[in-house]
Amino acid sequence: MSCWKRWAASSVGTSAGGVITSAIIALYTLAVLLILDVDNPLAFAVLAGFADIIPLIGAFIAIVPPVFAAFDQSVTRAVIVLVALLVYQQFEDRILVPRVYGQTLGLQPLVVLLTVLIGGELLGVTGILLSLPAAAALKVALDYFLSRRKPGSLFESKEDEVAAPDDGESEAEGSAAG
Repeated sequence: MSCWKRWAASSVGTSAGGVITSAIIALYTLAVLLILDVDNPLAFAVLAGFADIIPLIGAFIAIVPPVFAAFDQSVTRAVIVLVALLVYQQFEDRILVPRVYGQTLGLQPLVVLLTVLIGGELLGVTGILLSLPAAAALKVALDYFLSRRKPGSLFESKEDEVAAPDDGESEAEGSAAG
């Protein structure tokens, strides 16, 4: 497969990962709000699905409106909705996202987590948005480079090449020059 096709596949993987995590939070939010009989559960679930795409503030957008709607019904219900959605956000950030994006991009989950953290630290929201596509592109380039090189050509020297002369000529030349 060409480098361009591999890069396109990793781009599709990034999009697929976003769709998967957004669908999961939408379904989870819908289930929680239906179980707790909060008004407008479908609307809040759709909002949560779209908000999931936005780094950092997406969780806030996904959580606050349904909590206020539940608060309108009872304080206890609002607290339960808040806790349920916060627990899910923690689960998504620490477990689900690294695994889903790891599989769709072909990266290890730890690499996904570290990439997002480093991107966020270096460039903030922009870094979070660009970190996974950049990591996937880097992986594609590295895989392509490694697949195209000749076996043993990167770090191994040829057996007939000598790194330094051993015949004593270099010592004689050194003493004659000094």
